[in-house]
Amino acid sequence: MKFVDIKNNIAFAKIFGDSHKKEILISFLNALLGLDKDKKITDLTFNNIYQLSELEELNNVPIVIKVTDQQHRVYIVTMQTNQSSSSFELQILDNVTRFGAAVFVGILNFCHTKEDCYFSKYLTSVTNPDSLDKYEAEINLVELPKFYKKFKAQKNLVEKWLYFIKNATNLTVIPEDVDTIELQMAYESADNQSWNAEELVLL
Repeated sequence: MKFVDIKNNIAFAKIFGDSHKKEILISFLNALLGLDKDKKITDLTFNNIYQLSELEELNNVPIVIKVTDQQHRVYIVTMQTNQSSSSFELQILDNVTRFGAAVFVGILNFCHTKEDCYFSKYLTSVTNPDSLDKYEAEINLVELPKFYKKFKAQKNLVEKWLYFIKNATNLTVIPEDVDTIELQMAYESADNQSWNAEELVLL
């Protein structure tokens, strides 16, 4: 078995932005954001679905996955491979404002903050471009280089998801501790055999 590199923009968008397998993104967001009870995401509407031709043009830029949950909260999820700190902060604000997002989730393949922790969260004030109303958006950042968990050291679902994103490309089998249907689906979607030749060329 050989897996694609999930840190690649196109691979990330194909796996987490697949409206036919929305359970993958629902499970990932609920785990990462700690959503449960009445805040738990039970359904998502994908507001932008990319075609193969579009992905080819977006190969070298961050691909934004925009989804809306059952409570009409807008989420933006994106994989960032290489950005300077200054331009990245502006990009966050631009995406949040342009899409009217309440929650931003950025998976970063670079270090952005000085803290040792791989996950950070903060609120920022933005203005809705349509109504001009101000509101607070939640910014969530995962810095993959700071995530050091080994295969047998994973203790929760968040760590298993991040291990998948960071390390799947180095594996030859699905790890034994994959114990959720959604994570199993993600590994199967990342299997090279599930990609056609046109898609693999883009990676």
